[in-house]
Amino acid sequence: MAFQTYQQGLKLATDTAQRAVTAEASLSKLAPTSSAVPTLQSAFALYVSSAEHYSRLLSSRLVLDTETAAVKKKMRLVLERAEKVKTRLAALGAPAGRVEVGAGEEDEIVRRSARVNGRELPRWAEPGAREFEGAMWEQSMVDTPRDAEVTWGEPMGEWGRRKGKWVVRQGRTADCSVAVALAGCWEHDRRWDSTLATRALYPQDAYGYPRKSQNGKHVAKLLFNGVWRSATVDSCLPSTAEGPLYITAHEATSDSPGVSSSLAAQTPPHIPLLSKAYLAALGGYDIPGSSPCDDIYAFTGWVPERQSMRHGFQREKTWRRVRDAWGRGEVLVSLGTGKRAGARRAGGRRLVSFHAHAVLDVREVGDRRVLEILDPGAPDVELDVGALAIGDTANAAARARVAQDHLEHRAEVFSMTWDEVCDAFETLELNWDPKLRPVQATRHWTWKAPTLQQSDSHLAPRFHLKVQLPGFGSEEEDEVWLLLSQHIVSKDRPLEDVALHVRPRIAAKSSQSIEDSSTPYANALHTLVRHRVRGGAADLTVTPIRDGGIHDLAFTLSAFASAGSVVSLDRDVVSLPFSQTVSGQMYASRAGGNHAFPTYHRNPQYKLSVPTPTRGEDATTLRVALAGQGEAAWNAKVVWGGGGQVFELTEGILVLDSGAYTHGVAHGEASGISSGTYTLIVSTFEPGQTGAYTVTVESSSPVALTEIPPEGAGMFHRALAGSWDAETAAGRPSLGSYERNPTVEVTLAQPASLLARLHLPHPAPVPLNLSLFARGPAGAHGPLLATSGPYVDALPGVALPRTRLEPGVYLVVLSTYERWAGKYELDVWADGRFEIERVAVRR
Repeated sequence: MAFQTYQQGLKLATDTAQRAVTAEASLSKLAPTSSAVPTLQSAFALYVSSAEHYSRLLSSRLVLDTETAAVKKKMRLVLERAEKVKTRLAALGAPAGRVEVGAGEEDEIVRRSARVNGRELPRWAEPGAREFEGAMWEQSMVDTPRDAEVTWGEPMGEWGRRKGKWVVRQGRTADCSVAVALAGCWEHDRRWDSTLATRALYPQDAYGYPRKSQNGKHVAKLLFNGVWRSATVDSCLPSTAEGPLYITAHEATSDSPGVSSSLAAQTPPHIPLLSKAYLAALGGYDIPGSSPCDDIYAFTGWVPERQSMRHGFQREKTWRRVRDAWGRGEVLVSLGTGKRAGARRAGGRRLVSFHAHAVLDVREVGDRRVLEILDPGAPDVELDVGALAIGDTANAAARARVAQDHLEHRAEVFSMTWDEVCDAFETLELNWDPKLRPVQATRHWTWKAPTLQQSDSHLAPRFHLKVQLPGFGSEEEDEVWLLLSQHIVSKDRPLEDVALHVRPRIAAKSSQSIEDSSTPYANALHTLVRHRVRGGAADLTVTPIRDGGIHDLAFTLSAFASAGSVVSLDRDVVSLPFSQTVSGQMYASRAGGNHAFPTYHRNPQYKLSVPTPTRGEDATTLRVALAGQGEAAWNAKVVWGGGGQVFELTEGILVLDSGAYTHGVAHGEASGISSGTYTLIVSTFEPGQTGAYTVTVESSSPVALTEIPPEGAGMFHRALAGSWDAETAAGRPSLGSYERNPTVEVTLAQPASLLARLHLPHPAPVPLNLSLFARGPAGAHGPLLATSGPYVDALPGVALPRTRLEPGVYLVVLSTYERWAGKYELDVWADGRFEIERVAVRR
């Protein structure tokens, strides 16, 4: 944020607005032959920038309640001027121009994010040869495990390019993912003559390979916290009496060496030094672990994608995608086990829980699909099985199992079929060559932690992504990739649970289905969405979602598109001039689920009044932001409802939709909204899902938002479930046995109004009717007092209208048009105390 106090923020916004006014006023001084377009474009950009500052000021915690209305009015005025300037530019046949938002603020975010775990990681600048000459360079040591007696020494291996196949082994700390990342890069270098494992470390020789530094200083180029950065370390590596703490390597053709100096002597120095620089940025050798695709991204910039192999995994489609890309050298593949990996036997070996593995080869041998896998191994310390008592069978079995697991874990390279991999591993981690999507746009921002008075929807950023692919109008599909990255501050601060939602940007009211892409919440450093683009172009709204959070945290959002594409990624920082926020609680009794359920009408609904626009526009623009708590996925819809309760979504009534149900935050936007009264519906995907929520409606014209009371609000309620069976499925009156239908007796002790609703818990094409009779002698049907009307097959069922009744006993008859057996649910409400009771079938 470019200001720290209310006065600073107000001055920044006001000064920018004054610059815009001055720019616009300068038009009177232009020569008659001069074009007004550049001046108007400059004024427009300044007006929008001023509105941006006002918007940021309003979203901060600095504005007093007594000042909010005045700040909103100022923002509205500059937006009105911006609209007028835009209209003048349109009349001249010129675009308003693209407004670069917050470039200075983004640079400041990148600068602040250089401080990580107490170390400085400045933006990358390639070091000159002189940086590695002169007096020995010393730096504070990188953190190591506290219980280890560590000595530091120079690497023993030989510098220079090392050909052949090498096996990378993790050190004595939790760095298996880093070892796997380097192993995957090294194998790619061997197969494709690339430099993924070597190009990140400096100094380099004339061929671009790491070389020894004369003064012991080495600089690693890492993609970290949104940009390429420099991580500087000295050349000393840590060891204990048992052997190296750092990552080592040996040639695959040699026997697996022990942990003595022979292993250290074989290890090319650039492997442990590059990993040292990276681990220093992460917080030291004693970090709890990371993820191979995150590590590879930091070393190479290859785009990370992490897939769960347990939930919604498409085994066959993924195999074809990975196999084809592997054959072109376009992907690196890693695997991760989960909590219960030790209980799985795969390829004749027991896998270790929460452990990373590198894939060295992907191939088809006849009809077998085979992966060659590297396990970077357990520390090569002598196994102390004697620590387990040998007194009984259980401990003897435990000793044997531990010994077997250790021996199996020492085996470093093995093969498994694709089906075995899918059954045994928890995650598939992929890194894609950025040359596949070389056109990139990036934004950085700081996400403020919400206060008690602010909701996630109020603070969640929205981005406008426009993609023009080469060959516009083509029927072929392509993808645009969106990568959301958290910035690391300290190893002691856990990652946030985040998700990413991508959907088409709605330019006008629409009822067609919306194709969007989203991820569930994940506690991940990087989150990737691959969004399909049809027809050669896409106009998208991209919404990062954060599950709460107690810290201000920096993020980076990157978009990747195919070669030849035109991409713009801009933040929707300018709020619409009017907004209204309501909060509510989704109770189980109100949670009706999505519109495929007959209980959809129970969801919270609001009357949304849109007046005639007062700014010379023909219609209103609306933005709806819904923030929901709990495990539920949420959705918001605005429909033609006349401000009343909507019971069913029918063709043509949808005006605005937030799209697919998403966790945490749902957004919808529409323009061209005519004046009138609408209904806003908040829902969770499944019935019965609960949680607090907040809805914010922004608009270009003032709107009013008031809650619609649910059906039966303020009345006494009784519910009853039952079924039509062979004895009671009597159908309509004309079938001759109407009296045998299920009947409910309602007893009123005082005058009251009564209403009721009948529906099927499992929707079926069955027309229903509900009728109310006075109770006649001997329980017979008396006069008909009210009916739901003709038999209707409707998802929410049928309802008796609100009917005023005197004290007495009444009969409610539940019937179907044809004789049909099945379950029903009945709700009855009255504004006075009442009782209901099933009536026995009349014979």
